[in-house]
Amino acid sequence: MEVIPAVDLYEGKVVRLRQGRLEQKTKYAENPAATAKAFQDQSAAWIHVVDLNAAFSGKPENLDAFKAVREAVDVNLQVGGGIRCLSDAKTWVDAGANRLVLSTLLSEDFSEAQRVADAFPGQVLASIDVRNGEFKVKGWTASAPMPDLLELKKAGFAGLVFTDVSRDGVLSGQTGAFLDGLDVPLPFFVAGGVARLQDIDALKKRGAAGVILGKALYENRFTLGKALEVASC
Repeated sequence: MEVIPAVDLYEGKVVRLRQGRLEQKTKYAENPAATAKAFQDQSAAWIHVVDLNAAFSGKPENLDAFKAVREAVDVNLQVGGGIRCLSDAKTWVDAGANRLVLSTLLSEDFSEAQRVADAFPGQVLASIDVRNGEFKVKGWTASAPMPDLLELKKAGFAGLVFTDVSRDGVLSGQTGAFLDGLDVPLPFFVAGGVARLQDIDALKKRGAAGVILGKALYENRFTLGKALEVASC
């Protein structure tokens, strides 16, 4: 199972939001490249980069910070936040992204989302961000119809990212209970709420392909090394 530390970018800085709310923002670092390099030094194979400004505005706004990260590390980078068209997707790939994560585009223009998946086979994930059973889009400020997971597979998406918005950034724990009764036809990653090493083990037993870690690492609940150990057991 992949363990992927997150570097969320807002105005070029590393931050974490509480349940996706900008007014509940905590800045953790001034230098995203240094943060990413530290994760690489702790044996990260992937880093999850989010352009938070873009998630709200719908256009790339942290490209310079991302390019600095790309220059600082050799690991794979997956990027999400505000990718609303094929042109923007190409911009991120040209800047060095290895995987793309789409969310709002799934509801705004599914045919365009499919074009992105077709253009970068095996590199595009669909993000299913859920709060209280609702699919959240536009920086988690609006709701939209839930995507059909089987249709996502047919459209060529390589995997899914499930984010439990109500638990994101609050360290409330995450066992994957939301997966009960859900038929997931693609490899999936889980983000939001992971607070303990036991949560990682629980998600692994659920069959998750990976877990995305944010606040638990920044608040020193455990080390990335320990998380990788649990994931590899």
